[in-house]
Amino acid sequence: MTQGVTFDGLAPTQTPEHAASFAELLQTALADEYTAGGRAALIDAATRRMATSRGVTADGLVDDATPNDFDDILDRWPPELWDDPHALGWLHEQHAAAARHDAFEAHVQREQKHSSQTVTTQLYTPRWIADVLASEAIAQCDGGAPALLDPAVGGGQMLLAAMSVFARRTPDAEPHQWVAPLWGVDLDERAVDVAQRTIALEVARVTGRRCERSEQICRRQITAGDGLNDADVQPADAVVTNPPYMGWRSMPDGLRERLDPRFRPYHRDLFSTFIARCHELAEQTVGILAQQSIWYLRRFEKARRDLLERAALTLFLHLGAGAFWNLDGEKASVVAFVQRTDGRCDGSEPAKLWDLRDETGPEDKRRAFEESLRCGEPTLFDVATTKPVPGRPICHDLEPELRALFDELPPLVEFADVPSQNKTGRNKTYVREWMDVPEDQLRRVEALGGRGKPQGRWVFYSKGGRFAPWWGNWKWVVDWSDEARRFYDENRTSSLLDEKWWFREGIVYTDFGGKRFNARWMPPNCLFDMTGPAVFPADHWWPTLTERERIGAALAVLNSSPARRMLKALNPTLHFQMRDVRALPVPQMEDETAREVAEDVWALIDGLRRIHATVEGDPLYDGAVEVGARQREELLGQLADLEVAIDQRVCEAYGVRYCPLEGASVKRHHLV
Repeated sequence: MTQGVTFDGLAPTQTPEHAASFAELLQTALADEYTAGGRAALIDAATRRMATSRGVTADGLVDDATPNDFDDILDRWPPELWDDPHALGWLHEQHAAAARHDAFEAHVQREQKHSSQTVTTQLYTPRWIADVLASEAIAQCDGGAPALLDPAVGGGQMLLAAMSVFARRTPDAEPHQWVAPLWGVDLDERAVDVAQRTIALEVARVTGRRCERSEQICRRQITAGDGLNDADVQPADAVVTNPPYMGWRSMPDGLRERLDPRFRPYHRDLFSTFIARCHELAEQTVGILAQQSIWYLRRFEKARRDLLERAALTLFLHLGAGAFWNLDGEKASVVAFVQRTDGRCDGSEPAKLWDLRDETGPEDKRRAFEESLRCGEPTLFDVATTKPVPGRPICHDLEPELRALFDELPPLVEFADVPSQNKTGRNKTYVREWMDVPEDQLRRVEALGGRGKPQGRWVFYSKGGRFAPWWGNWKWVVDWSDEARRFYDENRTSSLLDEKWWFREGIVYTDFGGKRFNARWMPPNCLFDMTGPAVFPADHWWPTLTERERIGAALAVLNSSPARRMLKALNPTLHFQMRDVRALPVPQMEDETAREVAEDVWALIDGLRRIHATVEGDPLYDGAVEVGARQREELLGQLADLEVAIDQRVCEAYGVRYCPLEGASVKRHHLV
């Protein structure tokens, strides 16, 4: 199904997501004397309120012994909450939010491992995403009501979405026929209880009555257990889930032992092992909401290749960050995807694709998706076109002509060295701002003001920094005394740069750059850090050019719009890894062309250096140099025009059309 897209599981009218309301009001409840009965009592009270809104009793769904004294709290909540089928799920998630936050902080601030696989990983799937996944997974199955399993069922949002599909397909069927295909399992017994109640209350909302037979099915088919490891979890036609997330370093040792080696090469994160498990259990399709890293990062390369070989991608919803409500610091850049696993789809058909990463929040992403359904077809993406790209990331936003370059052109590593970098392991001791060091202790760098002595202890140090293509970010110095170097060599968290790279002229770049890779000239007598790595063009790259000309021409390639797009495709996270830079295809540029481009690059660098000379605190600052605001703006305009001309020449060498990258102009330089 690649055209005429409809999602019969996407609710035609959706009530607003209520996570924000639950988060705010639950804080009131938790601080109130009424919480003596704990989470169970609060969920029971909410269940009674939802049953009342549907005109049915809560008999059999709640513990009659729990207190019913939450009315004054529940009365403060918006009445429409009780009509939302997902209300109990939101409540269950938000009750665990404080514990999840504490666990996240302990891990980030004190490097503690997570102690719980449930509390630290519970994130309730937004309703519309569950609807899309369930609908597409079911649509790809043969048969009218395929069995659907969620092995990390949580509050039941995926099962609720699947039931909605079945109910709309067969509106005259008995409710138990909508529920019979649904299966779920979860380690959290309370989550299982919430899922069972949610399905029962949704049947009541749709039909106006409770259905004992459907509730019996829920109790039998939605159970507590280990969906990842239990051998008695049965396969299903479709397996749809939002698996828990927990990286390898965060896992308790016992969990690591259970995952490795059984789930190699998926074992590096809990969510990726669940992806492997879903493929074990699925007889026709899988639908998964997961971290985007499985489709991009090198550590998942083997897993990604396995995924693409064993199943055909039919839907790819690239959500990025901001898809979940009420996250407080946790990393969750996600994709929702569906694959056909039964071999009846060979991958020759393109996948339906929506890229919603530029939308800032859950509601914005939902609105953009629904608007796209009203306005036309999705983008169709041929996954096979990623084969030439190292690691096979799903680089759907990279133009096909640029994807092909990975197959047609040699990589940068054949023409330049991209060595390992220095790491002090104790920056507070060994790295300072250059202005905080006595001038007579600086190692002299003529291109950085010429202060200090030839053998000064403190050396100008590339540590990345803000967006500064061509020139800049020489704020830091590193201690390079004998004592400091011994520490870098012997301390287990440090790394001493190989001596053959000390003080060499070359190119450095900011490893933390997002979409905008930016490289700059490194003068002689400097050093570089792991956050400001270096590139050294080899003599055989444009052999008739001088070293200075090679550096200029190589800078033109690295800062070109095609290079920036290709580097971003290799790794869509915020960091540019050395292996990605080494894999960058380089154009076959004639020596004479490279020499002309290099001349323009050095003119551009000289212009930026004139601007830096007017900025207090910069190593180039010269109080005698005056450039007014108008002059600076005019100079920047000239430099921006020169930058465009350089980029156009590199695009010609690559054989691709010139397409400037938004926000990457030298006019966005951090000194402007």
